[in-house]
Amino acid sequence: MKASSVAWFTTSALRASQINGCVYCVDLHSKDARAAGVSEQKLHAVVVWRDSGLFTAAERAALHLTESVTRLSETHVPEEDLAAAIAVFGEERTAALISLIIVINVWDAIGVTTRCWPVARDAG
Repeated sequence: MKASSVAWFTTSALRASQINGCVYCVDLHSKDARAAGVSEQKLHAVVVWRDSGLFTAAERAALHLTESVTRLSETHVPEEDLAAAIAVFGEERTAALISLIIVINVWDAIGVTTRCWPVARDAG
């Protein structure tokens, strides 16, 4: 997978975990995003991506679909959200993104419900 793909996958995972309130997962995906080359400025802007000019069209499409799927009970994932992602990524990469979003949401649900993974403070 290209580094740019890893970056938008990690920011999508981070956004889902922010929405779901999974402390452990937000910490994990923030670290993954940094390792994938996402800048600190962009990392801090994920929560307000709609109002930020820092994200590419592909990143914006991934974040939009992430929010739509993560807020499934509210959005019912409109056909136009899916079509917009397919227009940017194609069917195969969109399917991979949807799979990632669903898996992250399941892990978030486990983490939030059980609180089984405490976040350790980084040294420094």
